[in-house]
Amino acid sequence: MGCVPGDAECYPRERPQHRVEITQPFWLGRTEVPVEAFERFVRATGRSMPPEPRGLPDYNDGWEKKSHPMVKVTWEEARAYCAWAGGRLPTEAEWERAARGGVEGLKYPWGNERTHDEANFWRTGSRDGWKHTAPVASFPANGYGLYDMAGNVYEWTADWFAEDYFERSPGRDPRGPAAGKQRSVRGGAGFINPAVLRISTRLQYEPDGRNLNVGFRCALDGRP
Repeated sequence: MGCVPGDAECYPRERPQHRVEITQPFWLGRTEVPVEAFERFVRATGRSMPPEPRGLPDYNDGWEKKSHPMVKVTWEEARAYCAWAGGRLPTEAEWERAARGGVEGLKYPWGNERTHDEANFWRTGSRDGWKHTAPVASFPANGYGLYDMAGNVYEWTADWFAEDYFERSPGRDPRGPAAGKQRSVRGGAGFINPAVLRISTRLQYEPDGRNLNVGFRCALDGRP
């Protein structure tokens, strides 16, 4: 886990690079949870949809773009959706293991160069014609068949966040600090700073916050 050799854009929170063993098998959602799936959850549980992302042209006023990732969800809402669907939020370690797609040492799931052919992020170009979010699975999958592990939106993880966690993380099944004030997000939306698109990027948000750039996907325990 963490900053790969030769990556000059890494922040201290991504260091040191360290080896982690995940001892239990798990599945990860092929895509970020889209609006249409979250709406099914809302109808089934009697909850309300989050406030619409008004004010930004083409973002998703009225939640009209059903195939785009669900955003503005709190950490608890994401956790509750995953539980309703029979799963849970992934740990940071599980998320990074999955994002790497079976290949070590790369900055991005596809290689070491940023490209709009592979992800939706800052501005537009090539395959990326979306100013904000793109429909899930609009770009090639990684080596595990997972889409948008870089770009589109950040994704909630189960872990509390600590800047120095990688300096003291256990080598087996790390689950983040025991407590904290913010939760870790991964995945690099990259709408403001394209450097965060890298796999090792770690950011944090208040768990009760609603952010236009934060969505989620779910994990499921079990074997193939």
